[in-house]
Amino acid sequence: MNKEFFMVPNRVFDVGLSTTEIAVFCYLLRCADNDTKLCFPSYKNICERCKISRQSAITTIKSLCDHNFIEKVSKGYSGEYGVKRANTYKVTWY
Repeated sequence: MNKEFFMVPNRVFDVGLSTTEIAVFCYLLRCADNDTKLCFPSYKNICERCKISRQSAITTIKSLCDHNFIEKVSKGYSGEYGVKRANTYKVTWY
């Protein structure tokens, strides 16, 4: 499915998120499946797309989880051949 645009809830700008939190939340919304609200971008992709450091991405994801904007559904792990896999997130606030 080609996603030309994505929707962001208006109230995301009313709850006191930092600009970094808004950027990461919007990026996760962009990546999320419309039906399941699941996404699995790597920290590398989050950093590149949101123009933030890896530590900022990690801190921001934790903050969004703590505030129930997203849920970490599964933690990335090393696969059979030592390949790191991305975390899976569910957007829970929309």
